[in-house]
Amino acid sequence: MSPDPLHTPRIGEVMNAIDKLAQLITGPTMAAKPPRPAHAPPATAPATPARAPGLYEAARPPSDAQVDSPPKMSEHARKELIPKHAQRPAPDRLANVPYASMEQEAHFRAAVVERGFRVPADALKELQRRDEPWMRLCSAIDRYSDSRARAEHSEHIVEAMRKIATGDTSVDAQDMWTREQWVEDFTIRRGAIKTEMRRLEEEAKVIALPVLESYAEALNSLADELEIPLREQAEAFACPYASPPFIMIMRKRATTVTNSLGGGRPWAMLENLIQP
Repeated sequence: MSPDPLHTPRIGEVMNAIDKLAQLITGPTMAAKPPRPAHAPPATAPATPARAPGLYEAARPPSDAQVDSPPKMSEHARKELIPKHAQRPAPDRLANVPYASMEQEAHFRAAVVERGFRVPADALKELQRRDEPWMRLCSAIDRYSDSRARAEHSEHIVEAMRKIATGDTSVDAQDMWTREQWVEDFTIRRGAIKTEMRRLEEEAKVIALPVLESYAEALNSLADELEIPLREQAEAFACPYASPPFIMIMRKRATTVTNSLGGGRPWAMLENLIQP
C-alpha cells in the first residue's frame, strides 16, 4: 500500500523547518536565509571570465605558418640591438689610433655603400649651386692681389703720362691715386670677395653636415656589426676582448669625417664620399 501523499514530508519543507529552528537557537545575530525552493537546482560554480595572458606567462607555441615564415627584423630594430653587444670606445681611446689611408678609406666607403649608404642627390645638387660661384670668386682674388695693385698703379701712371704727352686732356679729370691708395682699393675688393665666399661656405656646411654624420654612423654601425662575432669568440674562450686594428681605424675615421667642414670649396665637403 502506497503512503498518503498528504502525509509524505517534502524535502524542501523539512529543510525550511530546520532553518527556522536554527534561528531560534542562535538568536537574531545570524542573518536569515531565504527559504529554499521545494526543488532547488544544484548549485554550479560561476564561470571564470576569459582574460588576456599575463605579461610573464608563457607564450603559446607558434603555429605552423609562423614557424615556416618567421617575422623579419626591420633594419631599425637590428641597429637598435647591435649596441647592446658592441660597446663603442670613448673618443680618448682613439687618440693614438692612426688615420685611415686613402686605400683604407676606399675600402671603408665601399663597405658602407654595399650596405645601402648613398649620398643624397639633392645634397650634391645644392652643393653644386654654391660651388660654381665660389670658384669664380676664388679666381677673382688673384686679380686683386697687392702685387697686382702695384703693377696696375705703375701701368696707370705710364699711360696717363703718355696721354699728357700727346695732348690728351682727359687725364686732368682722372683721380691720380698713390700706390698705397691703389693697394688699399684692392684690399677692400678682396675683403668683399672673401665675405661672399664665406657665406657660400656656411650654406654648404648646413647641407653637408647631415650627410657626413650619416656616413660616420654608417661606419660605426659597420664596426659594431663586425665586432659581434669577434667578441662572442673571445667570450666563448673566457678571454678578454680587444678590438682589432682595422676596427679601431674604422672608428677613428668615423670621428674625423666632419673635418672637411673646416671651410673651403663647397664641393670638396662631400667629394671624398662620392669617389669610386
